[in-house]
Amino acid sequence: MVLVLMLGSILVSCRSKEPVVATVSVSPTSLEIGHGRYQPLRIEWTPSETLENDGKDLWVFVHLIDADKTVLRTFDHRLPKPWRVGETISYSLPIGQSALAPSLAAGSYGLTLGLYNGGQKRWPLTVGGEVRGRHEYEVARVRIPDSTEATPRFLFSESWKEVEPGDNVQTLARRWMVDPGSIQVEALPENASSLRLVLRVPRVGGPLRLALDEGAEEVTIHLKTDCDAFEAVLTGPGLHEVVVPVDWERCRLDFETNFHIVELNSLQQVVFALEQLSWN
Repeated sequence: MVLVLMLGSILVSCRSKEPVVATVSVSPTSLEIGHGRYQPLRIEWTPSETLENDGKDLWVFVHLIDADKTVLRTFDHRLPKPWRVGETISYSLPIGQSALAPSLAAGSYGLTLGLYNGGQKRWPLTVGGEVRGRHEYEVARVRIPDSTEATPRFLFSESWKEVEPGDNVQTLARRWMVDPGSIQVEALPENASSLRLVLRVPRVGGPLRLALDEGAEEVTIHLKTDCDAFEAVLTGPGLHEVVVPVDWERCRLDFETNFHIVELNSLQQVVFALEQLSWN
């Protein structure tokens, strides 16, 4: 009877063990990120198992952790391509510190990664780094240099509100623009190649109402720069990521808009929030 119970326990254990669903690699495995700076991390997935719901709406968590495994920054995102067994998924993810938020303390940190369904479900992976939690794997080390290192200056026009705290460690701080305005960037290092901005246009509903300018048909932000004559047109609500090439020590960004978001209770108006600002 004891032998039968032991065999039954072993069989249940074997059946309940989850299969590894993908092999993941990243490059580089060592990064240095000063305050206000970002570096691209190349992530490559090779799926080996089919997933529930045909692998739709998969999320990747990427956490910057200290020696106590405290999560200090997150870079979570949707997997950008369909999940198909045997087909490689490769993309670049910016890892950095926003110039809007306080700097991390100088030192060495871990960067961990995992795959989940947007809720509590995680899947096991084959990754070169150490296991740091439940299906969470360290894939890189991140060095934060001393904060006395020279950094660019970002000068905001009067149409920007002061910096306010963000909602979480993915967005630690944000700055709202209330009317068309600009950002003057000065003292860019000689090796600077780009500026990265993430803008959020609020979705209307509840107390938030959209007020379009006369003749406008949809929410539009027109970004004009004297940085290599770069321009971008962003439309619609939600998050917008822009990478602006730079080739000089200074750069001006001008934002033209055709709308306002009105909060009905206070009648305050905004246009969009700047949620990430960094350079590479």
